Amino acid sequence: MSTLDFKEGLALALELEGGKSDVPGDRGGRTAYGITQVTYNTWKKELGHDVWNITPQEVEDIYHKRYWMGAGCDRLPGRLAVSHFIAAIHCGVSPANEFLEDSSWAESAEECRVFAYLSLYRAFLQRLSERPNQQKFLKGWMNRINKTYRTVTQ
Repeated sequence: MSTLDFKEGLALALELEGGKSDVPGDRGGRTAYGITQVTYNTWKKELGHDVWNITPQEVEDIYHKRYWMGAGCDRLPGRLAVSHFIAAIHCGVSPANEFLEDSSWAESAEECRVFAYLSLYRAFLQRLSERPNQQKFLKGWMNRINKTYRTVTQ
């Protein structure tokens, strides 16, 4: 895949995020396909809708508007765009934008920039795993980054 876009990014996000979860200690809380209950409440503009009842169209719309467009992935080259999209979903748009800014020194070659970007994302998660009750998520987080790297560099 030399030209990656939202469609490929969404497929990867759904693969990485899985289905429904409500894991004790997970800061995201109750989640469906990577969409947290809090994000869903904001999207619906009201409380009382269970994220576990989210429709596939709502999932796609939230990912496109809040993360793909919200993080500016549409203005990035494909491989970097998908890497940035995955980080924005997982860590939030603001931290992902910091990874983007801090990796800008590697702009001359997209593959170098992707590697630098994902290295910053990895370091962020390693620091996060030092918090109480977060260590148990580190292996899964590293698998997520490794899968993202394999997908965008194939």
